Amino acid sequence: MKHIDIVAIRNGPQLKDTHGDNLIGPVTRNIKSIDDSKKSGIDGYTSKFFKSTWKITRGVVLDAVQDFFVRNRLIAMANCALVTLIPKTSEAKRIKDMRPIACCSIIFKVISKILTLRLSRIINEIIDES
Repeated sequence: MKHIDIVAIRNGPQLKDTHGDNLIGPVTRNIKSIDDSKKSGIDGYTSKFFKSTWKITRGVVLDAVQDFFVRNRLIAMANCALVTLIPKTSEAKRIKDMRPIACCSIIFKVISKILTLRLSRIINEIIDES
């Protein structure tokens, strides 16, 4: 059985404390960058809805996102997704002819987008080229 080479892992690239702090730090930028073409989440709301009602929904969305990054909490509404199968072709009859998609809440999409952007800045420093 293969095992993990702890020495190689310890000698390889590692996440620095500053990187970790940046990944979980408070949200300070505009978080409305979710594409309008994204489908609605399990709650039925799209990013376009939140953008058009931003003056009203801003506080709730920002509070939920900040709770995740600052207090390590995720509201129950954001922690659900509707998973369904979409046919790859018009003749799809078997599971292998389908692809799964997950309809997530806008809060989850915003958190994912922020984490993706933050990880993209440091990924080359923590993942070895090989």
